[in-house]
Amino acid sequence: MTLDKKGLKEIEKQISATLKKIAKTYGFRAVSCSVYHKNNSYFFNAIHFVQSKENEIFLTMRTTVKLYCYDDILWEIMDMSENSLHKDSLRANGAFAAPVVQMYEKDYSVSDISDIEITCKEAIDEFAKSSDDFIAHIDEEHADFDSFVINRTGVPHDDLIKMIAYIHLQDFSSAKKLAEYELSHKRGGRFRNKGIDVNEFVVRFCDKR
Repeated sequence: MTLDKKGLKEIEKQISATLKKIAKTYGFRAVSCSVYHKNNSYFFNAIHFVQSKENEIFLTMRTTVKLYCYDDILWEIMDMSENSLHKDSLRANGAFAAPVVQMYEKDYSVSDISDIEITCKEAIDEFAKSSDDFIAHIDEEHADFDSFVINRTGVPHDDLIKMIAYIHLQDFSSAKKLAEYELSHKRGGRFRNKGIDVNEFVVRFCDKR
């Protein structure tokens, strides 16, 4: 199936609406290009988009996970605790959403418009199953999610999520050392509030603990 830019946009709208409808039957929520849900202490998010590759149309799902409390910790660090009072959509696609661990990215072929509902159902069903499987994996293979995050290697730009994990474990010394290391290399971090970089916020937060 080949489509022009306008046709692709229309397919994207149909898929987004269908994903939202199906997600609701699972007890999930949707906002913009995200489908998300809370499962125990975890927050799972699937970012979706439509793309054309080699004359084929695909729904791409990029799924991520973090602890639900990671956003609360980040917002407390950055003097933005009021965000915790708002809808969970802020945790999915807000400007100050905590960093995540990516689980998988998968393309689902959309061979025909009539297949959209089937394709979306397959994508959401796999997202739901992978969420349960991920929790089981952490329970079986790691002490907890914080330890899983801290012990990961070879993942670029994961310094902030490690700091948050350390803070969740109340290991403020390790969180501070990471933040100070980043600051010593002129890296303030990707978040900024009140003219202060997030890594500077982490140092100040840990100094008070």
